[in-house]
Amino acid sequence: MANILIVDDEESIRVLFREFLSKTDYRVAVAEDASVAMRMLEEENFDVVVTDIILPKITGIGLLKSIKKVSPNVRVILMTGEPTIEIAFSAMRAGAFDFLVKPINKESLLRAVANATKMEAFDEKHPLLGEKDIHYQENLEQKMEEQTMALRRSEELLRETSRMTKTGGWEHDLVTDEVSWTDEVYRIFELPLTAKPPRNKSINLIHPEDRQKSQEAIRRAVEHGESFEMELRSITAKGKHLWTNTICKPVVVDG
Repeated sequence: MANILIVDDEESIRVLFREFLSKTDYRVAVAEDASVAMRMLEEENFDVVVTDIILPKITGIGLLKSIKKVSPNVRVILMTGEPTIEIAFSAMRAGAFDFLVKPINKESLLRAVANATKMEAFDEKHPLLGEKDIHYQENLEQKMEEQTMALRRSEELLRETSRMTKTGGWEHDLVTDEVSWTDEVYRIFELPLTAKPPRNKSINLIHPEDRQKSQEAIRRAVEHGESFEMELRSITAKGKHLWTNTICKPVVVDG
């Protein structure tokens, strides 16, 4: 029976993955961060580690590198909700066995873990089959590149759809006070794409008679986590008046 360790700072993910794997012939343990995971690896032998890339303090790739130093035979499966070619290649170079893109369904998780445990068994019986592992890694790198290219095509389609429907997106980080807009927001408000969207300019683009209503809605969203949707009168950088439908959803990011 293989020992599996799940590492994720989201409790819901740990609970769900543990439930998925516990119904099979696996012993499953969980850890909320890299430091806890390393302590568990020192105390117990694990065959496979499934870890998120975004973790508090130490990333999943950092954890992978630490694991490879002390337990090179442990198969490490990385998962992320923000896949890029750069992240995928970093994971492969660090020695990841597999790379899963969130959201991850039960079938994908079970398949990745099964492949990892099978390779572990092969290595024990046939050390020379390490070449199979190398071949698997090469195929995996190619698969990650194909998946990332597909993601980029999807993002391009989304950008084109946003342009055609005049739908823009924005994000305001309350910790850093940084504001980011999608390209379509710049076009809607007739601003050059090189312009930086500071918080005060976002307010200035709202009609003076609607600013108080907007700021009050944002205050409630921040203080009480309330989402809202409202129509606002706006003024573009070139003085054009228009109506905009604004939807705001507060998001709390742990870690």
